[in-house]
Amino acid sequence: MTNTIGSTGTISTQNGRTVVSGSSSGIDTSALIEAAIKQRTREADKLDAQIKKNDLRIAGYQTLADLGAEVRAKMQNLRQVYGSTSTSNSIFNRKAGALSVITGSGNAGNILGVTLSDSAQVGTTEIVVLKKAMAAKVAGGTVTDKTADLGYTGTFSIGLDGATAANINVTADMSLQEIATAINAQSSGTKVTASVLKVGENAFQLVLTGTNTAKNIQISDTAGTVMQDLGVINGGGAFVDVIQPPQQAEIQVDGILVTRDSNLITDILDGVTLNIKAADTGTTIALEVTKDTTASADAILDFVEAYNTFRQFVKDNQAVGADGSVATGAILFGDTLLKTLNQEIQGLLSRSYNTGDPALTTMRDLGITLEDDNFLDVDEEILNNVLSNKFDTVRAMFETQHSSSSPDFRLLNNTAVGDFGALSIDITASGPGAISAVTVNGEANMFDISGTSIIGKKGTRYEGLSFAYIGAGSTTLTMTINQGLGDLVSNNFNRYTDSTTGELTAQINRINSDSDTLQTRAERVRERAEQFRESLIAKYSRMEALINSANSTLAQIRAILGTNKDD
Repeated sequence: MTNTIGSTGTISTQNGRTVVSGSSSGIDTSALIEAAIKQRTREADKLDAQIKKNDLRIAGYQTLADLGAEVRAKMQNLRQVYGSTSTSNSIFNRKAGALSVITGSGNAGNILGVTLSDSAQVGTTEIVVLKKAMAAKVAGGTVTDKTADLGYTGTFSIGLDGATAANINVTADMSLQEIATAINAQSSGTKVTASVLKVGENAFQLVLTGTNTAKNIQISDTAGTVMQDLGVINGGGAFVDVIQPPQQAEIQVDGILVTRDSNLITDILDGVTLNIKAADTGTTIALEVTKDTTASADAILDFVEAYNTFRQFVKDNQAVGADGSVATGAILFGDTLLKTLNQEIQGLLSRSYNTGDPALTTMRDLGITLEDDNFLDVDEEILNNVLSNKFDTVRAMFETQHSSSSPDFRLLNNTAVGDFGALSIDITASGPGAISAVTVNGEANMFDISGTSIIGKKGTRYEGLSFAYIGAGSTTLTMTINQGLGDLVSNNFNRYTDSTTGELTAQINRINSDSDTLQTRAERVRERAEQFRESLIAKYSRMEALINSANSTLAQIRAILGTNKDD
């Protein structure tokens, strides 16, 4: 839109803005307006630049949090597991198994399969597979066409021992194949399946098979004689052709005879599932269960890899150029949170731990050293050797060791970041769940109490510790807590990287809030600048209109007097 404001000046709308261009005065009023607006919006531009810097810092903090969370996740596999899952989730509880032949010529893997859980006991067991469990299988007589109508009518009952029997109704227009289909339609409940086997040219047989081993098939004609007509049973109800009788599995375990209905046996050895593949009475197999040092070594190596990735990010953000300037991309250079987290983790990796073995107290004793720029380097030969010979000591380095003088008092959870050692604890209680006071090493008001739970107060050195006391009354006891490397590293990273309560999350939230405030200020500055623009346009428009009017009057006077501009 364009409006004339003078013989040469115009006011127009461009890109949603009102501007003055051309002028009777010869003054570039548009340039004057833009210069004034630019001066007014300079503060907003500075605010935009600060918001951009904030966005970069947020991205840096988020990357730091993600890398730290990954290190924590890897170390979680190596820390103490608390609560009801403590016997199943620790990497140090993993078991490895090996099968070997003691006597005989059979192949152990072809005879027996083994699956282990963490609760499997370390040791060697001798096993001989005497019989493999078998499913019952019976056949009927032959017919010349499996799809031809048989002309049989009646009802028969079918089911495996222990399963739900079903009645199958047969009509005269049903073929052998259709009878098999009717049986299979009920197999989920009866545990009996049917198939039609071609045994020769124009010769087909009905074959019935139990889906569970060691169970008899039960069949009877309840109306008519369909099963007799098919040659499955005789007049006395007995099977005519037993292809395979049902059979239990039989094995000797350390010389003791054991029978089971299934080839998948889970209840002989704790944490061990045996899968019988074949019987071989002449072969004795040794099942050796050991601590899975490979799983532990892999978990340690995974942690080292995650830590080194974290450390590379820290190094990149502490880098300076050859001229002493901050390196490009070091968006968290000089950042306090980055520096503090890095120093705390460095301290944990370089300190010693109470493992009960003076010869193995540091990461270096595991073959893990802090090299140039504080990256971790692993001598896998040393690590594997230590795990093979001092497995429990390695575990004691990573997992927090704790013990209580009272069975009524136990550690429930540990997200604490400090060391504790021996604690003398006085509990005042009038009954189970009626705790009124707790004193630790002579200090009161260090814990919050909720029923049977005793929880370290926020801001105290006991923050992150949770205990349960189920005793009937007051008591004095001792609790020893030696923090492990796994717990301390995991807990320290969690303090920074937790997506809800972590310090990095809090810092990101603060910066976001600051950016919101800056954005509001920038928008207000630009709003005021636009208001100022409109006032300038109005001002210059009035000026140009007055000058234009004066010029018109002057032109008329010259015309009347017959003079020109030079006169």
